Amino acid sequence: MCLSTLLISTVSVTPSQASAFAGPTFDWGAGKYHASSDFVPGASKIQIGGAGGSGGSAKQWYTQLVRTTDKKKILSTYSYPTDGQNHTHPPQARVATNTAYYLRWYGQDKNENNGKSAPWAKAYARW
Repeated sequence: MCLSTLLISTVSVTPSQASAFAGPTFDWGAGKYHASSDFVPGASKIQIGGAGGSGGSAKQWYTQLVRTTDKKKILSTYSYPTDGQNHTHPPQARVATNTAYYLRWYGQDKNENNGKSAPWAKAYARW
């Protein structure tokens, strides 16, 4: 009989570290523009990001955080390549934790003209 030792390691995460990973993710199929459903942030500082698949007319993309009540744009990301990788916009925005927001995703060509399609898209918020 062979005895094996199973080593279980645990990772300790503080509440502030855990909250940095919280937030919704929205996945879409092909398209040049997408809008998420509404969500209410769980903290007063938020980061946004997303991804886009290659192979369409969109060579890059960007996302926006929009307040639902008045459609005010709160934060917009840089343009990122449609390389299939997640890109999180470094700056954070201050938001109200009792207010609904949504995310917009836009596909662009290399000259930053909107209206270009990617085979798939994703946008997310983190707080």
